[in-house]
Amino acid sequence: MRAILALLWRYRRWVAYLLVALAIAGAIFRFGSVRYAAGEAAGRAHVQALWDDQQAAQAKAVEAQARAVAAQVEKDRKVAQEVDRVYRERTQAADSIARDTARRLHDAQARANRCAVSGAASSPGVSAPPGGESADGATLNRLDEDHHAACAHDAQTVNAWVDWCDGVKCWEPMGR
Repeated sequence: MRAILALLWRYRRWVAYLLVALAIAGAIFRFGSVRYAAGEAAGRAHVQALWDDQQAAQAKAVEAQARAVAAQVEKDRKVAQEVDRVYRERTQAADSIARDTARRLHDAQARANRCAVSGAASSPGVSAPPGGESADGATLNRLDEDHHAACAHDAQTVNAWVDWCDGVKCWEPMGR
């Protein structure tokens, strides 16, 4: 131990320089590590703030999209209800027209054959069916074809609406 102390005393200047250099290096290392820790903490806080902002913006966007989808579904449901109402009205009107046309055709054929039919005109000499139309077969055939063409057109329109409604699933709320 004495030898070591003697050696240190002999080189005391160099030992002092070495200790000062170690102290400066330690201070620089400590300063750097403190600055690094502060920068890392600030960076984490910044990244967390960006993450929170991004999550809030994404939540708002999802909420807005959900509201838009709900509004579109409600709009489609109202359109489907209107289509269903119009479909029912037109179906009832077409049924009424078809029944009336069938009755008039039946009455006109009965008059043409001069046979008695219940609900037909009581006089066999009456030549015109109700509504002022002539009783000849060509006119009645044309009226019948026109009626069937109108029904076919209505059926195509209704089928297109039904296909559309099936695509947006608008029949479920109506109990189908």
